[in-house]
Amino acid sequence: MKFRTILYVLAVSSMALAVGLEAGAAKPRKPKPTTGQQTTPQQAAQRLSPEMIKLYEQAHTGNPAAQNELGLRLLQGNGVQQNDTLACRFFGQAAKQKYPRAIVNLAYCVRHGRGIAKDSIQARDLYVNAMGQGGDSIVNVLDKASRNDIFLAKTLAYAYLNGKGGLKCNPGAAKAYLKRAVDLGDSESIYPYAELCMRTRDNVSAQKAFRQAYEAGNQMAGYWYGRYLLNGEGGETDPAKGFALVREHALQGLPGAMEIVGMCLLHGNGTEKNAEKGAEWLAKAAQAGNLVAQWELAECLATGNGVPQNLLQAFRWMDREAMHSSENRFKNFLNPKDGDNAEFKAYILFLQGLKALDGRDFTTVGKVAKELTKLKVPGNEGKLLEALVLLDADNPKRNVKKGFKAIEPFMATDQLVLFIVNKMQVAGELADLDQASRRKVVNDLEKLGEQGFGPAYSLLGDIYHNGLEGLQENDIKAINNWRKAAELDGLSYNSAQMLAQCYENGLGGLKKNPETAKKLRNSHRIQATPKLLELVPAYQSK
Repeated sequence: MKFRTILYVLAVSSMALAVGLEAGAAKPRKPKPTTGQQTTPQQAAQRLSPEMIKLYEQAHTGNPAAQNELGLRLLQGNGVQQNDTLACRFFGQAAKQKYPRAIVNLAYCVRHGRGIAKDSIQARDLYVNAMGQGGDSIVNVLDKASRNDIFLAKTLAYAYLNGKGGLKCNPGAAKAYLKRAVDLGDSESIYPYAELCMRTRDNVSAQKAFRQAYEAGNQMAGYWYGRYLLNGEGGETDPAKGFALVREHALQGLPGAMEIVGMCLLHGNGTEKNAEKGAEWLAKAAQAGNLVAQWELAECLATGNGVPQNLLQAFRWMDREAMHSSENRFKNFLNPKDGDNAEFKAYILFLQGLKALDGRDFTTVGKVAKELTKLKVPGNEGKLLEALVLLDADNPKRNVKKGFKAIEPFMATDQLVLFIVNKMQVAGELADLDQASRRKVVNDLEKLGEQGFGPAYSLLGDIYHNGLEGLQENDIKAINNWRKAAELDGLSYNSAQMLAQCYENGLGGLKKNPETAKKLRNSHRIQATPKLLELVPAYQSK
């Protein structure tokens, strides 16, 4: 699960810094009422004590301790006429010299708008900066003050959560400070506190906080509260209520909610069991890029649970998910113990055939194809493997015309087969076909894309980028198609790298966006198919 970088919105507190440093910010003294006559600089100077004159002299020589002390005197009206603006100026001069106490005092002024524009975000950053410069002594002071100060409690939570101000990232400590803010009455901290409880596996506190946030009007909290009611990990269990809460968000298009609704329908958790509707919800979530749903949809397709059994489509979804999941998950699934996962026998056998095909072991592919045919798999993937062998360019017994004839029936019913054939044609692997049999690749891919098949847009982007299939090179169209593929979670590894490069360098009409480029690279760290097939156990003939 993905968490926000900043878990809360900082609010300006009216409470002054309760505990100062050795010369910390204190509450200002009330200015004495004026008589209507203005004091001249000469009169003000005559009233200064020798101590204040000396302090002014030290401050003007650049002494940060003196600058900080003078700023405090000016802020408080202590021994000198109160002047918030001048106080900020001296705090700023000392802060530039990285004097921690002055940075804290400047943060106080910025936070409350004393002599400078009020800015809670800048105040937060200044407090964090002070911690980085002053170390434990500043942290300890702010910690003590935060016991009665929501703003400082949230500032410390922010610093610990993001590893700022010289602090190590510590979600547990961040959670404790957000809890402090909640206990002090800050309703905005309830939801981020609940998220951190969930992140630190404090499920009891998480469920309670999500419920509290939901009852206070936070609709997103209702989704997480519903999840806890479904799984019972937070102590309170109510599957029917949990399903209803999660379903509200599924109807609004939240992928995670759609995945949960799908699984509830598959297993009858909190609602009447309906495998067909469950698979439909999983397909929607998978299409939206939800990784868990992609895996679960692959299992449905592999076993025919709620959908017609289709081993090739199951492979497609597991192939997409392979880029993101741990190897152990696949190893446990693909290397079952005796008697385990018998329902996936046909699927694992099909994957072994694909692995053999990838390794150009055509003899093994033939054996697997025959065994699949004996199992009478509804999709007849055994015949599909035989067709792919006949079309393979490295097969000494290759027969393109015969292979194309064998694979043609699959093209009319399976998006992925149609895509594979078009991809082979783009690569020049079907040159032996007569003109009547050659596909209109661009038309086919555009139709597949309109049907929500993301990889089609990815291949279209490649075609426009390289000027294939009789088209002129057009990077604008290439980028637009790659972006559509990314939206449908169908971007290939190579296309993802090219699109990331366009964002990095501002190519093809795109503005430079290093964050988007990084996200693309992180989402496509590996080429998924080789990774998945690498984990498939080798076929052993009986």
